[in-house]
Amino acid sequence: MLDTLMTAHGRAWLRSYFPQGTFPPDPKTGSHKVITGVLGAYTGNSQLRRLSAVLLVTAMKNVFLNDVDRQHTFNRHLSAHKASTRTYRGEFAFAALLNTQALLRLVDRYLYV
Repeated sequence: MLDTLMTAHGRAWLRSYFPQGTFPPDPKTGSHKVITGVLGAYTGNSQLRRLSAVLLVTAMKNVFLNDVDRQHTFNRHLSAHKASTRTYRGEFAFAALLNTQALLRLVDRYLYV
């Protein structure tokens, strides 16, 4: 769900909240690099209007990290491509649900308000 939403609406939604962010020119760039570019422009300079988006994007940063072999937080790449008992743990499932619910709410608000 996170992948589909980020692929379909992620860049446009992120641009609406973070217009000064650095966006890679290649539309096929992974979500982790897009999120990193966005956060780089707002470290220590967030406005209250963007607080919920900043918190969500900060939490999602490690979700899309591809070059890790061991999982310390929920990571979509490891869960999808290296499924094991280490990647499917209760604490990761809870984080995934919280991130997904928050992302759906913010993107829904972006699309329909």
